Amino acid sequence: MLDYASLTSIGKRELNEDKIGITDLGEDRFCFALADGLGGPGRGKDAAAIAVQSAGDVFGAFSDRNDVLEMIFESAQKRVLYEQKIRRVRNTMKTTLSVVTLTGGRLRYGTIGDTRIYIFRDSKIEMISHDNSVAQALADAGDISPEDIRSHPDRTKLLWCIGEPWEDKNRYELSEGIYMCRGMSVLMCTDGFWNHIHEDMMSQCLWDTDTAAGWLSAMELIVKQDGSAEDADNYSAIAVRF
Repeated sequence: MLDYASLTSIGKRELNEDKIGITDLGEDRFCFALADGLGGPGRGKDAAAIAVQSAGDVFGAFSDRNDVLEMIFESAQKRVLYEQKIRRVRNTMKTTLSVVTLTGGRLRYGTIGDTRIYIFRDSKIEMISHDNSVAQALADAGDISPEDIRSHPDRTKLLWCIGEPWEDKNRYELSEGIYMCRGMSVLMCTDGFWNHIHEDMMSQCLWDTDTAAGWLSAMELIVKQDGSAEDADNYSAIAVRF
C-alpha cells in the first residue's frame, strides 16, 4: 500500500520559493512534483508554481502516455519562458524541477537543477538523481569528492534549470522505468533539505519509522538542527513509502 507525505518550510527567509504538487488520479496513478524557485523577489516562487502546475496539468491529461514525463518538462519550460517574455524578466524567473510519476507500480523520475530524488530499498540507498550544478560537475570530473558538494562555494550555481534557454538540447535527466515493491521508498527534497542531512541519516530515519510522515518528521529534526543559521534556506520534501 502506498503511503506518502510532504512538508515545506520558509526557513529564515522572507519568502518560501519552494512548491510542492501531488496529483492522485486514483487507480495507482500518481505524480509528485517539487520545485525550488530562483531569481528576483517573488519571481522564483512564480516560476516554481508554474512548473509544478504544469506537472499536474500534463499528468492529469496524459498519464497513460509513455512520454508523459518528457511532456511535463517541455510544458514547464515553455510556460516559464512565456511568462518571462510577457513580464520582461528573462534572467530572474527560473526554477529547479523534479518529478516522479507512478503508474501501475512502475516509477519514472526526471530532474533538472539540484532538487534531488533518492530511492531506497530496505532502508538502504539504491539510487540518487544527478545534480545540474557546478559542484556536481567538479565531482563528476574527480576534482572534488561527492561529499564535498555540500560545502563547495559553487554548490548553488546551477548549469541548467527551467527558465534557462536549453539551446538545441533538452537539459533534463530522465530515469528508466523502475518497478516498485514493498520495502522501497522515495525521497524528493530541495537543497535546503538535503544539504543539512547526510544520506546515512536519511536511511537511519527510514529504518526507525513506519510511515512517510514519521520519516519526514525525523529527518526534519536533523535538518533544523544543522541548518539553524540566521539565513537558513527554504526546505521542502516529499516522502513515498511502499
